[in-house]
Amino acid sequence: MNYRNKTAASAMLLALTTGAAAASDFYIEGQLGSVDVKDVSTGSYSGTASGLTFTNTKLGVKYDSDTFLGVELGYNIAPNMRVGLSYSSFSLDWQAITGSGTVSDGTTTVNVSTTLLERGTLDDDSLLDNSVKLMMANAYYDIPLDGAINPFIGLGLGKADISNAGSETALSFSIGANYDVGESNYFGVKYTKYSVNGPKDGLGIQYPDIKADAVNISYGYRF
Repeated sequence: MNYRNKTAASAMLLALTTGAAAASDFYIEGQLGSVDVKDVSTGSYSGTASGLTFTNTKLGVKYDSDTFLGVELGYNIAPNMRVGLSYSSFSLDWQAITGSGTVSDGTTTVNVSTTLLERGTLDDDSLLDNSVKLMMANAYYDIPLDGAINPFIGLGLGKADISNAGSETALSFSIGANYDVGESNYFGVKYTKYSVNGPKDGLGIQYPDIKADAVNISYGYRF
């Protein structure tokens, strides 16, 4: 092999090695934001659970917004492509309930069709509240641009562990951008739309698919 070919081969090997190293860079990021869960309405339900008796009860549930906390570990698998495993949590705290039928705790019977249930009127044990833990496998495409701002889109598949309803499949779509601060550090902002398969809670009430929107800021470190 002549000198020119050796030089070209060395340059190619260096480029491939550099690319492979870049493609295997790991990152970790912490996330803080807000999540807004869309209102849900249930099917008609009759039964007794956890001290409450439901008679032809159909509920419409409005939830409070809540703080979103998360962490993600990932790595680059190719130029502009990366994958990550994320864990996040938030609360589903009901704000008001309307609907039809009756709910009784043995002492008080509430006609849901005419009453807006404010917190503390019924459900003193917060049986209609839930904590949610999301564990997702995510794939991102980083849109190539010159400069420190790196926009991206992403898809996720995983599960939502709901405290009073077990685990359900979760899907997500996200869009956002990261801003590089030096070679290893970055700040980011991301909007994510989640869809969780309709769960059945501990009271036996079947819910439709849960939809939620989350907006978070993040700090990340590449290593």
